[in-house]
Amino acid sequence: MACAAAAAALSLSGLDALKGVHPVFIEGAARSDTRDAVVVGRNIVRQLRLHWQRRPPPPGPKVIVIQGDPYAEHGISAITRVVSEDLQLPRCLITLDAHLDPTHAPNADRRGVTTELSYSAVAGSLVPADLVRLSSAIETALDGMRREREATGRTLPSYFLQYALLQEVSKAALQRACGRITLAHTASEIYPFSVTSFHRVGTASGLYDEADVVPYAEGEAGDVR
Repeated sequence: MACAAAAAALSLSGLDALKGVHPVFIEGAARSDTRDAVVVGRNIVRQLRLHWQRRPPPPGPKVIVIQGDPYAEHGISAITRVVSEDLQLPRCLITLDAHLDPTHAPNADRRGVTTELSYSAVAGSLVPADLVRLSSAIETALDGMRREREATGRTLPSYFLQYALLQEVSKAALQRACGRITLAHTASEIYPFSVTSFHRVGTASGLYDEADVVPYAEGEAGDVR
């Protein structure tokens, strides 16, 4: 029933498809996460259910929001499949426009996806001042991260900026469109030199709420960087 209701709610086109839906983001490592995706995903499901008991989301169907990772046996793409299937929720896919990364959308995992949005459509829904403020904060944080890495003789991948923007702008835009989001992490400790770590910029901006972030519960799944 929940999945059918959510799919019906997502039958519209564009960002309007998400009006009245509660977006659930799950973020974490991809290739570097070699844990059992089923174990990790079910730990996240348990934490989400506990979180929603303490902080009930707005009424209406939920949807898992994914951000273009190609499917792999381990890591975020496999974990989000497990969460979606366990909670019987459809998925919304947000990908970078072709001029930003021509391989991103074609390689994205689309299993269970009932609506798809481009980064430009999502970014365009934000108040321009909020988009500028968030983008500037991300660039400032990235500059600091880059200097730290260079001090140790290492560099950051060139794609960090566009993927950090995709991640944080998507959450800010869906918070604005839907009123609330939930963000769950796949690890109890977020590696400081990762795109996932930019969620701290997003919450500090005030464009979505720290109270809606669900930390990963350690257990048999262990931890990952």
